[in-house]
Amino acid sequence: MILLSSLLTACGIQIQLENAVPAEVHLGRGACVTVRDTTHSHCPVNRDAARTLCRAFYHRLADDGYYSPAPWGGCGIGGAEIELTDTHVHHGDKGKSTTSRLCTTVEVNAGYRNLYRRHEDELLSQDSHGCYNIADAADSIARRTLRILTPHVATYSEYVEPNDQNPALEQGARACAAGNWRAGRSYAQQALEANPNEAEAYYLLGLIERYEQNYTQSDEMFRKAAALGNKSKYAKGIRGNANIQQNAATFRQQVGG
Repeated sequence: MILLSSLLTACGIQIQLENAVPAEVHLGRGACVTVRDTTHSHCPVNRDAARTLCRAFYHRLADDGYYSPAPWGGCGIGGAEIELTDTHVHHGDKGKSTTSRLCTTVEVNAGYRNLYRRHEDELLSQDSHGCYNIADAADSIARRTLRILTPHVATYSEYVEPNDQNPALEQGARACAAGNWRAGRSYAQQALEANPNEAEAYYLLGLIERYEQNYTQSDEMFRKAAALGNKSKYAKGIRGNANIQQNAATFRQQVGG
């Protein structure tokens, strides 16, 4: 796991960690995937939007490299199909402003089985000339769909609440947010020496153990924190450890690691 960034927010000191995220719909590593747009519109804008969306899916498939993209009909038996249905640009009034969205329905089929179906829409931005940027919206829809189909690593944030009466706690959280986990552990222990009932210090130690993938020790730290402070927050940390371990096991299975 690698720490990516940190900042001070109204909710406390933000520590970002990485988490393996398994695919919700897994086609199998290297599976052949083809994309087809089934929209048959006489409107030039909608036809252009459909082509742009189809290209966005192919580009995302190629960039991810997890599946093997192929032209429509080129997968044969055992491949999967992404079908884009009723792709169009929708103009709607919202109060005094007019909004435009790229809309479509995404289906993933393998043989005669439908694996996934969801309506997607994305707000269209405008350039300096007032023209709608369909490409950005198409890429956003393709990216969201392929995150569901592809195992990946995502970041998540945890927050440590500082205590003005115990500066070592804040120093520890900031050290972890900067990637210095050893110093963070030292400061957290100092915070507990200053106040053995400092729940957030135990929570910080729990996050450090989580980062080092010591989940039993992490659970222990969260339980100690729960006995002293915000039970719901720290109980959520224990549930989070269980989910992370389960996701990591599924992720390894999916990527063949």
